[in-house]
Amino acid sequence: MAIAKVAKANPNVKRLIHIGAAGADPNSQSMKLRTKWIGEQEVKEIFPDVTILRPTYMFNTLEPNMTMVGKWGMMMKMFNRMNWVIDGMDA
Repeated sequence: MAIAKVAKANPNVKRLIHIGAAGADPNSQSMKLRTKWIGEQEVKEIFPDVTILRPTYMFNTLEPNMTMVGKWGMMMKMFNRMNWVIDGMDA
């Protein structure tokens, strides 16, 4: 919110880009995804013309070990940082 307030007050800022999360929803079972949605709404109130990006996976493409095993290992390191949403077959 602080960045949105500063961007709103600065006349030189033409575009604000906010990074949300895929699956951000007020009714999500995940508290992290619910709070991401709340944050997006608060930023929209301050800076209505905000562009919200909701990426799924973000990972380092500069990883030196780009073999299949290296990619799998990198994903395993990120396991604890992923958002898990279990919502039936259409999730």
